[in-house]
Amino acid sequence: MNTHRVSVLSVGSAQPDAARVIATGFNVEPEEAVRCIYRAPSVLVEDVEAPVAAELVKLLNRVGLEVESQPMTEKPRPPARLYDVGVYVGDERRAVEAADVIGEFMGASRDNVLDILRTPPGVVLGNVSEATVAALAERLEGVAELTHARAEDSTFSIIMATEDGVLKNRVLQDIERHGIELLGNEGLIAREIDNRTIRDVWQRHGPSGAIVVVNEAFLRFNIVLLDVDDDTTAASAALQRHAGIPAELVDRVIESRPITLNSAVLQADVGPILQAYAEAGIVGQADMITFQQEVLQVTECADAAVLVKMLEHMGLESPRGSGTNLPFVIPAALGELDARIWKTALQDAGLRVEFCGVS
Repeated sequence: MNTHRVSVLSVGSAQPDAARVIATGFNVEPEEAVRCIYRAPSVLVEDVEAPVAAELVKLLNRVGLEVESQPMTEKPRPPARLYDVGVYVGDERRAVEAADVIGEFMGASRDNVLDILRTPPGVVLGNVSEATVAALAERLEGVAELTHARAEDSTFSIIMATEDGVLKNRVLQDIERHGIELLGNEGLIAREIDNRTIRDVWQRHGPSGAIVVVNEAFLRFNIVLLDVDDDTTAASAALQRHAGIPAELVDRVIESRPITLNSAVLQADVGPILQAYAEAGIVGQADMITFQQEVLQVTECADAAVLVKMLEHMGLESPRGSGTNLPFVIPAALGELDARIWKTALQDAGLRVEFCGVS
């Protein structure tokens, strides 16, 4: 008998309830249905008659999945390489839109996705196939930037996440035992660690909550202009080419140093950009922004009631008495995306706002 197998090739345009259709129709657990979809290509069912396979393809196509039927005599497609997926929202005005797109894709609420995006480095999916990466990237095009990376091919940073002296000492001693250079004893304490080593460190200290491990493929940096050699001809060309600065503004930018030239650059792109600047006589510096904490300051406020209302929206207490005197420092350290979201919201409400502190 010429039987067939039916395989999922991609999530395509399907909504999250496609997993429910598969779970119900094929009598599999919902978790298994989700795995089949997001790790496509994956075999859904085998040894079914050709007419039945054809009907299954039609059914699954109707819910938006990309599927195929092939004879059992043919080899199935090889298992997919799996990736983690991070999303960076460069335009804070589109954060809600990005959350809605991702939420629709993965079956999560807007608030849950916004929490993920606000929690650096914004990893929204784990262990999914390249077909799934491509499907989400297509939906997010023009809305947010998507980055994907395999843990096996990545390097990692360790962030100290405990104030407990005993746990902290254990972590530091273990890192030194692995021959890893310590950068400090709090915050970012080690970087450029291979996957095998980080797995061992995580198994020892991750369950206690003592450390946070971050895939460096998702880290982002601002590249800052510090200085320029006397010959500005090459520098001018490099600034136009790599920072997109119009020729007529190059001198003004150089005079304004230190100034950010490139924003939210992925770690993989930092080295080549700094090298290109160095070859043109530009001294640049890469500052990590992924875990940056920002403080906002209101410098102009025509109506104090507006400030009070906005602080309530932020979940903060209203200023009392002379607390409304300007400049008014908003008493909250905000993550990189949160800071941009609230700065824009405050400005839209008619306030003049600026960043006044970074840590």
